[in-house]
Amino acid sequence: MPISNRGDDAIGLDREDGLDITDRSGAVEIFTTHAPEVVYHLAARTHVGDSWTSAQQVIETNVVGTLNVLDAARAAGARRVLVVRQREEYGPRRAVRRSAHRGVRTGVRSRRTAREGSARGSRTAGVRGSGLETIRVRAFNHTGPGQPPRFLVPALAHRIAMTERAGGDQIAVGNLDPVREVNDVRDIVRAYRLLVLEGTAGDVYNVCGASCLGA
Repeated sequence: MPISNRGDDAIGLDREDGLDITDRSGAVEIFTTHAPEVVYHLAARTHVGDSWTSAQQVIETNVVGTLNVLDAARAAGARRVLVVRQREEYGPRRAVRRSAHRGVRTGVRSRRTAREGSARGSRTAGVRGSGLETIRVRAFNHTGPGQPPRFLVPALAHRIAMTERAGGDQIAVGNLDPVREVNDVRDIVRAYRLLVLEGTAGDVYNVCGASCLGA
């Protein structure tokens, strides 16, 4: 359903709307119907467990799906596509500081492959004839309303709520040693919009808080 926000007309499309990004012809048809000026490509398999248990599906969605989105955006006459990937392309935190790519899971590799493929010709897209610009984003951890409970923050919130309802005062947790940055998804969305408006085509941007500014 179209949403008016800051003067934008935004339309969210997913499987419930008939969009399967692994189906190129179907994606082209849907994109052409809506004729977007800008595309925010957020569709991906992002859960860590899927990288191990559903590697083939992860690659089909994250790599082939991204290429299909770019093709559909070109066919629909879109001007710019923002391609969202994850901070884990960097791998361990020490690699982030060196700007090295040390992600090891299938999901990370597949998203990196899609990102690198989407960037080809971004700076010279107009010269090559398509006119499609890409903005590449590495989004660090974020959470907010609507995130399913298979992810950490909503899972903990659910456990806390259930424990309080049962009159308990303890919840089960995993390893408490890792330190991670977690941002509000609404701030992340604001950053995406600013990048679409002000970002340089072909460049890569970290979307994160102060803890990763040195990356």
